[in-house]
Amino acid sequence: MEQMKLKNILLFQKEIKKNAKEFSDKVYSNIYHFFAPEMEHITCDYRVTDSSLSFAYFDEKGVYRVFFTSFNLPELKEELSYFPEGAVLDYICEGENELGNVFIGGNFREIATYTRKSINLKKEGKDFKRSHSEMLEPYYSPNIGEYATEDDAEEIVQVLDEVFDQEMDHLPTVENVKEYARKKWILIYRDKGKISALYLFQIQGKKFYSNISYNSLPAVVLYCLEKRAHMEVIENYDVILKYSWINTKNAKSLKRNILNYDNVFTYIYKKV
Repeated sequence: MEQMKLKNILLFQKEIKKNAKEFSDKVYSNIYHFFAPEMEHITCDYRVTDSSLSFAYFDEKGVYRVFFTSFNLPELKEELSYFPEGAVLDYICEGENELGNVFIGGNFREIATYTRKSINLKKEGKDFKRSHSEMLEPYYSPNIGEYATEDDAEEIVQVLDEVFDQEMDHLPTVENVKEYARKKWILIYRDKGKISALYLFQIQGKKFYSNISYNSLPAVVLYCLEKRAHMEVIENYDVILKYSWINTKNAKSLKRNILNYDNVFTYIYKKV
C-alpha cells in the first residue's frame, strides 16, 4: 500500500467529490471533521481511484483507523479488503446502516453500535434531567468534586484507558486532557486520594457534548458532578443542543440518560 502525508491525501477527496457531481452520484464518507493542522503531516497508508479514496493511520492511542470517501460502493468494498487485520473504522448515519454489507464484504465485522441521544435546551427546557433525579436531588451539592487541573491529566488518562475501550471510545490523550482541564471541561472526585469519579464534557459552539462519565462510588457522586457541570454550562455558555453517544449494549447508561433518541448511530467495525 502506498503512503502519503495526510494533507496531500485530502486533496484526493476533493477530486472524488467533484467526480461524483459529474455523475450525480451520492458520496459516502466517514470523514466528518477537519483534521487539526498538526495532523496534516501524519503519514498515512492509502488507496485511491477515480471514485474511491481510503486511507488509514495510527492514532495517538495506537489504533489503526480507516477513513474513506466513495461514490462507488462495490469498489469501496474491494478497496477496504486491502487494509490489515485489526484496522478500525467508524460510520455515522441516520437510521439503518446501508453500508453494513460493504464493510462486511471488505472483511470488517461490527464490534459496537452507539446511539445518539439529545435535547434541544431552548425548546425543551434547561433543567438538568436524568433518571432517578427525584431520589438523588435531596443529596445534591455543587461542592462535590472539583475541576481537574493539568496536573491531574496523567491519572485521568490512566483511569480512562483502564475502564474504556480505546478502539470504540476515542479516548483523549494526556495533551487533550490538559486542554480540557484548562477550559474547565472535566470535573473529578477523589476518594482516598484517587480519582474515583469523573465527568468530561465539551462545548462545541452551540452544542454541549456530554462525553464521558465514570463512577466507582454511589450514584449520587456522579449525579452531583453531572448536574454541577450542566448548571454551570447553562449559566456560562449560549448552548442550544445537549447530546451524548451511548453504546447500545450499555443498558445502565441508556436508562440513566433520559435525553431523546434521535435515530443517529455510530457503527464501529474492525478488520478480521
